[in-house]
Amino acid sequence: MLSIISAVKGIPELTQKAFNSIWENAANPKQIEHLIVLDCKSFSKDTETHDLLDEYKNFYTSLGININVGEVCFCKNPEGYKTRNLHRDYWNPLAKKAKGDIIFGLTNDCIIQTKNFDQILLDAFEQYKTKHRHDVVQFLVDDDSAAAKPEMRPSSAITSNKWYAGDMDKAKAIEEAQDKTKNDFCQWVILSKSAVETIGGIVPDEIQLEGGDQYVDNIFKNTPIPSQIDLTSEIIIEDHSWHTDRVTVTDEEKEAIMGERPILDQRAYIELGFINQKKPYHAKINYEIARQIYNIG
Repeated sequence: MLSIISAVKGIPELTQKAFNSIWENAANPKQIEHLIVLDCKSFSKDTETHDLLDEYKNFYTSLGININVGEVCFCKNPEGYKTRNLHRDYWNPLAKKAKGDIIFGLTNDCIIQTKNFDQILLDAFEQYKTKHRHDVVQFLVDDDSAAAKPEMRPSSAITSNKWYAGDMDKAKAIEEAQDKTKNDFCQWVILSKSAVETIGGIVPDEIQLEGGDQYVDNIFKNTPIPSQIDLTSEIIIEDHSWHTDRVTVTDEEKEAIMGERPILDQRAYIELGFINQKKPYHAKINYEIARQIYNIG
């Protein structure tokens, strides 16, 4: 079984295209569950997206497909919304609730392009487990990274606006690191259930906003025993975010998007510094792989 999880905010038209692409390309729709979460209607005032998801759930549920839509409510703590943790508050509760053998973190601004993508994932997983004798894995697909606009690179962002907090040397160092991994790095986080249980979600709770996909990639790329399944030549997920040329976004809309982003608080910096230095999740994943292979405990 495959679980797809999505944390949704706005863009109802693109959301509809993104979610329909699941079922247009699935080999076995009834072997997929889709778990969705968004801000509660009272707090977000986004009635259009709520109405769309109600319609989406009712339609596909009537066809025997498992769709679950939940809410995160900050009505009693509006100040907490400003420093909300996208993984701890949204994505990871969905991942923990998921029942599938594979948990696929799908944003509502990407379109699945590959027919039978679900069966490809599940078949590759079964073959992998037989060969490597463990089920703690990350799946890599073609994440359409070539579509990103040049101006979204850190050095360009510094010279053109104030969105990127950092100096030029640091920005170029980040770009060099990105270039080294651009062929096998995947921005869509897809993990086995065992990996999700070991991490406590699809991305560590300590990562409040962004960089979680890179952190997870680093965990699985550096295990002594292989723990990544490379399907980049088989599954394509097309990026339709505002970082690409596929979407036209005005300066005013960009400012609105950035204004809705959570504020990184002091706690976030402390927690991120800890896991970067101590690498507890690297150790947990390595131990779980070894435990399964060598039947420890």
